[in-house]
Amino acid sequence: MSLNPIQFLKACCCLPQRRSKPSPRPSSPIRRSEHYNSRLRANLGWEVPERSAPGHSSHLETHTTTAPDQSSPRPRIRSEGRFPIKISSEVQWVKTSMDRERLKELYNLVHATLEHVPYAICGLGALIDHGFTGRKTNRISILCPQTSKNAVKSWAATRGYKIYGDSICVPTKDGIRRVRIKYIEFGFEQLQCVKSDFSNATVLSLTSTLDNIAAGHLDNLRRRDERALIMIAGDVFWVLKLMAQRHENIDSRLLPTFLGEEFFADFTARHSNARREMALAGIDVGAALAKHRTAAALREHDQLLRDHGLKGDVADTQVGQFENMKSIGNKSVYTLHGREAGGELTAPPMPQPPEQSYARGINFSGRNLTASKPPRKPKSIERPVADWV
Repeated sequence: MSLNPIQFLKACCCLPQRRSKPSPRPSSPIRRSEHYNSRLRANLGWEVPERSAPGHSSHLETHTTTAPDQSSPRPRIRSEGRFPIKISSEVQWVKTSMDRERLKELYNLVHATLEHVPYAICGLGALIDHGFTGRKTNRISILCPQTSKNAVKSWAATRGYKIYGDSICVPTKDGIRRVRIKYIEFGFEQLQCVKSDFSNATVLSLTSTLDNIAAGHLDNLRRRDERALIMIAGDVFWVLKLMAQRHENIDSRLLPTFLGEEFFADFTARHSNARREMALAGIDVGAALAKHRTAAALREHDQLLRDHGLKGDVADTQVGQFENMKSIGNKSVYTLHGREAGGELTAPPMPQPPEQSYARGINFSGRNLTASKPPRKPKSIERPVADWV
């Protein structure tokens, strides 16, 4: 269609016309451009689509109801635009246990997705990677820093994986497997991570896994779940025996929770052979005992100062990384799941805990540090028997 340039410029000016009622002004840039294009088409004599015709747009009709003194609400940007949070229907997880080949497939898929993010496979998945065969699993857990938990979901979305609750839906050859996302608030860079024994994934080392199990013991101790405590004790003794076989050089700085007073005191009080197994694994039990006895003496001194109105000088006990471990959905330190090769989830028999539990102020030899010492009896002096003046 031929068009006179002067006529086109006049049409582009869109000079306002006299109207009995002023037309409402669109609020968004997209709607303003649509309104302008419709007027330009009308001035040029072109056909105006019914959707964008002036006076007939549904967008304009919606804005006529807004009061002039009220501003339109700001649009909300939904987080689902970057990565999905939930799936409309319930996820059909695969409930069958995984053998080594299925675990290798899942571990490699996880690593291919998260190799750009600091992560490590933890919990029962890490135990199985180190050779544990007492239980099997149908899902795994990964651990990351708190600052990377959203990045984990974003990288999973780039692979087309859905996010359901606190888990990633990873499709495998036999169905959708569940990968739970867990994170710690601090100290991830201080954990010891190693390459998987049978895949490309990154897993917690045997030492850091032991500290993870110790944090799970404390978590279930507060819940008073004795059945879980017995199962966790079996995992602890399995790790200690494997450490003794491998003659590993254990760094005590990697075991802040395991060598902490709360776990060490309770676990050694429950199991009489615990200190022996720790020593055989290469853990300096004597240094741990001396540290806790010193802490008990400092608490006694601190309490004496407070009783006399003075300020105490004992620093607060520092907790390990795994004691602040959480998942996106709820707090979960060390999840017990899976079945043995022969049937139901059971644990090896463990010795019953003693009736008297460990209390603050009592050292590991059984003597109360806060009680006054009994007076010492003078030793008898042997004198020679002789008649002499």
